[in-house]
Order: sequence, then C-alpha cells, then structure tokens
Amino acid sequence: MSQALNLKGVSKGWPSGETALQDVDLALASGEFVSIVGPSGCGKSTLLRIVAGLDTPTSGEVSVKAQTTEFVFQDPTLLPWLTVLENVSLPLVLAGERNDDVARSSLSEVGLAADIDKLPRELSGGMKMRTSVARALVTKPDLFLLDEPFSAVDELRREDLNRMLLSLHDQRRFACLLVTHSVNEAVLLGDRVLLMSNNPGRMAAEVHIPIPRSERFERRFDQDFVSLTRAVAMALRGSSL
Repeated sequence: MSQALNLKGVSKGWPSGETALQDVDLALASGEFVSIVGPSGCGKSTLLRIVAGLDTPTSGEVSVKAQTTEFVFQDPTLLPWLTVLENVSLPLVLAGERNDDVARSSLSEVGLAADIDKLPRELSGGMKMRTSVARALVTKPDLFLLDEPFSAVDELRREDLNRMLLSLHDQRRFACLLVTHSVNEAVLLGDRVLLMSNNPGRMAAEVHIPIPRSERFERRFDQDFVSLTRAVAMALRGSSL
C-alpha cells in the first residue's frame, strides 16, 4: 500500500530550550485513518502543524506524499460576511478555480444542502464545523489533518459529526490524522490509535482497532469495544496495554 505520509526522527525545540517533540516516527498509508491522543501540551498540534508545513522541525525528515493536504482546526474560522456557499467556495476562489457546483456537492455530503445561503451567525456549532469540513473537501484532499475539530460541540452533535466523518472517509478514502482528547472518539474513528507521552512529546504506544469501521457505532457498547477504549485510557495513565 502506498504511503501518504512518513516522518522519521522528527524533533521540535523552542528558543526557550523546551523540546516539544523528540524522535517521532510515523507512517500513514493512503486511505488510512489514524487517531492521536495524549496529555495536553504533549505536542500533538505541533506535530500536525509540521505535517501541514505550517511549522518546521528542528531535526528529522518529513515526507508528505499526498498531493493535496487540508487542515481542519478546532475553530471553524468562517468569514462572517460570506454565506455558507461562499465560505466553502473560498479555497477554489483563491486558486482562481471557483466552481459553485463542487461547493454545493461538498455541502450536500456534509448535510448542509439546504443551508447554502445562510451566514455563519445563523449556524449552530455543529453546522459551522460541517461547513469547515465541506470547505476542506472542495480541493479533493488526499490527506486530512484534524485538530480536535469537534471538541466544542455537545455530545449528541459530536456523535453526528463522527458519523459524518466515518461516512466521508468511506466514500473518499483520504488518509487522515485526527488529534483528539476523547479516547472514545479515537477508538471509534481510527484504524490505529497512537499515544503520545509528554515532556518531550514522543510516540509511546500504538493500539490497533480490529473492529470493522462499518460496525463501530453499533458495537460501541459491546465488551470488545469497551475493552479497547479501556486499554487506550489505561495507556494514557501510564499503565501497560
């Protein structure tokens, strides 16, 4: 299977002398969905920023083989004076390739086909995140980077957004790195869950999720799913897997 991303020995230090990341190795196959969990401040977001080219490592190699990468942040960062359709079209407009049909198709995929003329102030938190995801979809990315995108919405909307993300991945088969503080979300969505340690940030453990993705929601209260979630939670607390 081809690779979308390969990191070897990636470290990141700050002028203060603090080391955010140390010797991080990470390979992501095309079409693979990997969740990353770890304590606050362990360098998860820094890692995504390095992959996206928004920051540079102090040392190590970063090889992004995906042709198009999109970053979805925790804040949907919608322009308040633009409609939903105009916000989603923005990446194409900036590239000189505006295509409202593509934007409408992306909005339909995230369940907002009837809301294209609304302004951001008229949207719920969940709808804003759907708009942000639709905006990322218009470039047909091979690699999605998601930095706690659903953490600001309530539990019910978060479940709906997780279902949406699973469906989009099944249809589009992009590679995906998801940073989340939710162990349940990490297990629900990822083919693998990577656990990062703190001070400095390192890859400390890996848990493979053998439950078919198509069965995750229906089986999330079954003993095998609960056991996987418990294993990840225990690893985060320093227990052995």
